[in-house]
Amino acid sequence: MAKSKNIPFRKTATRSGTVTGAAGEAYPPTEEQQAWQNITNDAILWYNVGIYGQIGYGVPNPSNDIGSLNPNMLDFTNGIGRGLFFMMHHEDADLSTPPTIDTLYRVHELVAYIMRLVDARIQPDGELPFNPEHVEPGGEVFHVWPVPYFKVRNQTMKRWARYTMYLLAELFQNSENRRLMNVYAKVGERIRGYMKRKIYYEMATEYFGKDAAAAKADNFWLTDADFSAYDPGAIRPDWESNDPVPALDNVFTEDRKSVLVSGVPMHLLPKLQPYPTNLLGLYEQMRAKRAAMTNPDTGGPMADGSRIHPSPAFPNDSHFTS
Repeated sequence: MAKSKNIPFRKTATRSGTVTGAAGEAYPPTEEQQAWQNITNDAILWYNVGIYGQIGYGVPNPSNDIGSLNPNMLDFTNGIGRGLFFMMHHEDADLSTPPTIDTLYRVHELVAYIMRLVDARIQPDGELPFNPEHVEPGGEVFHVWPVPYFKVRNQTMKRWARYTMYLLAELFQNSENRRLMNVYAKVGERIRGYMKRKIYYEMATEYFGKDAAAAKADNFWLTDADFSAYDPGAIRPDWESNDPVPALDNVFTEDRKSVLVSGVPMHLLPKLQPYPTNLLGLYEQMRAKRAAMTNPDTGGPMADGSRIHPSPAFPNDSHFTS
């Protein structure tokens, strides 16, 4: 059946202003929205709760996936989340100097532990799975562990935290959460990719000087001798003399961290948003500023012709409909 060309077009853009349909109907003005309401990516979210928000805590972005039927996926995400929490609350995160051996060994232990879980839990694609016969589990809600992130001064630790929260976001949104018992090779490969081939590989090559080809092998692990020989002074120039002392009023005691140490159930998270300096917010500010200026080439608004300006709506007589 041919589409009707007389169906009124309904504008979906978020800019304010009355829209008139093809038949002359006037629709209410669209509401102006803040940049964070137009989230178009899976950016790490700002845990803007009390003191944790003030000092830049973040959590992985679950999209709209809050739980899992799969006990293995829950174990993976819980193990990774707890390990990241332990790592990012080390004093090294406040310093721009290379991480100490303490932090690097925590990374080693976390990656080794998660890889053991993966090796033990992944179901080979060609092997008949074990499935329940009568039980249909109700599933469990994911937990997240908010961690220092947006204001972390140690750029290596911040980068590794970014990789880890990207991995958690991928696991939260993975369709294997529908399975009742089993996880398959693609999940293991995703975890291995982030933790072994990104974080562990970077640590081995950049901080221990290991050969790149050797560090990429699945069976590669740093040894006690490697850790004993660690020399942060050989990694990069000593910038400590120009590095100011970080603020000392946000050092958390065990009791202060206890609020978060067990994780926050996903469904109890407040409405979160990207950090104020995210690209989406900056582009929104640029767009608003340009719209208020005159383009010297055209005489029209500065926003005309901008690559970040919203796409124009279809003409009112268009056969396309929303």
